[in-house]
Amino acid sequence: MKKSVTAIPVAFLAAIALGCNLTAATAPSVLAPVGNPTMEKTAVAESASLPVATSTSAPTTVRGSTPGSTPTLVPPADCPPFAYDSFTADYASTIDPSLFIGKHYNPDDYIALFGGISGEMLDDVHALETFSKETLSVEFLERLVCRNSGGKAYFEVKDAVILNLGKDQSIARICWAGDQPIKPVLAWGHVDVTQPEQVYQDVTGWRYDRVDFVYRIDLEREIFAPMPPEGVVCLEVFEGGGD
Repeated sequence: MKKSVTAIPVAFLAAIALGCNLTAATAPSVLAPVGNPTMEKTAVAESASLPVATSTSAPTTVRGSTPGSTPTLVPPADCPPFAYDSFTADYASTIDPSLFIGKHYNPDDYIALFGGISGEMLDDVHALETFSKETLSVEFLERLVCRNSGGKAYFEVKDAVILNLGKDQSIARICWAGDQPIKPVLAWGHVDVTQPEQVYQDVTGWRYDRVDFVYRIDLEREIFAPMPPEGVVCLEVFEGGGD
């Protein structure tokens, strides 16, 4: 499950051709937490000519729908036309992740700006999507609204995170609170992959020596829900190593 800062657009384009494209995984619409020295106010990202998240307040707002049953997909015959919002325009005009919520974006926009994206389905209707360039990382939690008669997917952004990671930080996808897996999860901290691998809960990988912040991805409320990092163990695992 190793994440790469450089996504692979060819793989994602192939997924689009199969009708499996994701437009979905890192601080919620409340900006990044106070006290994280790598999340201080940052100028516009020069490489991508885009703004990045700033550290202004701890995440306290609770958003999302009332917990309930899994949303029902719109039948293909009733799937709306693919009228996308402009991700390029929205991202160039704001550093507030909450302004992306409720939008519908074309994956081609992500590819044009970031050179590629990566994503995964978290259940039958929710997807986590990541696009990044150098230290800038953007994560969307999205809900699948419908697939048209051709199988092409149409997603809506339910929550968003924009991070300007420090040079010593990496994003973690495999974590535990004690001996209980946090699934799905979005965390970041420091890991040294030059050190020997370790085994934790029967999973082999490089253990994070520092976990700076953790979000449990709440699929019922459709939010990135912050949780204390104390006691959280995360591993960096190469693709397929966390199964």
